[in-house]
Amino acid sequence: SDVCSSDLPVEKGFPTGSLQIALDKAGNVYAGTMGQSQVVRFDPKTEKIQTWPSPLWNKGDARVTMIDPLFATTSGEIWVNEAGLPPGNIAHKLNINTGEWTRIDATPGGLPVYAYGLVAQLNNNLYGLPLAGNDIFEVDAVVKDIK
Repeated sequence: SDVCSSDLPVEKGFPTGSLQIALDKAGNVYAGTMGQSQVVRFDPKTEKIQTWPSPLWNKGDARVTMIDPLFATTSGEIWVNEAGLPPGNIAHKLNINTGEWTRIDATPGGLPVYAYGLVAQLNNNLYGLPLAGNDIFEVDAVVKDIK
């Protein structure tokens, strides 16, 4: 099999590395770059890298942790979790066509949407497990309502 390698774009002086990689239905590889606070997509067919820096990237303690790009090819959107203070501990829906990040702050009970694990279902609703509680939260992909 063929092997290819590409360097991720990094900002010097900040931690590198990723907590998770995931694939969309077209086989593109996505990573949240933790201390670099961006989403990276690698297209193995073209070997092109594209990045979307977090709107919270403040050269401080914002980290892109969990991602789910499963429906990126059909909806143009992926789910992203970001940790760190301030303000941190939130989820975003990232539109990879426009670069727009839509912020989701807290569950109805007021728990931060700080998930260790995100998964999108067929309609691109998001499910997550907040680290600060025992519940599963769901975010409606269309109205961005948290249940």
